[in-house]
Amino acid sequence: KQLEQEAVERLVEASRAGDLVTLREEIETYPNIVNKYDDWKRTALTQATQFRRLKAIKMLVEAKANPNLPDKQRRFEMTALLYAVQSDKSLPIVIYLIQEAKADATLEDGRSGNALAYAQMNQATEVE
Repeated sequence: KQLEQEAVERLVEASRAGDLVTLREEIETYPNIVNKYDDWKRTALTQATQFRRLKAIKMLVEAKANPNLPDKQRRFEMTALLYAVQSDKSLPIVIYLIQEAKADATLEDGRSGNALAYAQMNQATEVE
């Protein structure tokens, strides 16, 4: 159990950093950790999204990461798509999460907001 949690920590950090080598190693060694929370109650997919790491996002989704699993580190639960629509440079990520990962754009964050509402407010159009 301890080894698996350490692997989750490495997976989340690799997702944040866009470290595809470490990401691949952890997924191959521990394929069941892609939907686990780190010590801060974050998932690898939400962290990859928050830091706009599209290649890491694709690798995690291909490894069966759940795009609708929210972070639980804050008062509000943020899914990968909710993070993506709040950035003005994440349009390719938003498109990927909706079209390929089948993320639910209607899931709310606890503030009565969902990805559709935030996208309308931000009108994310800039591509990085």
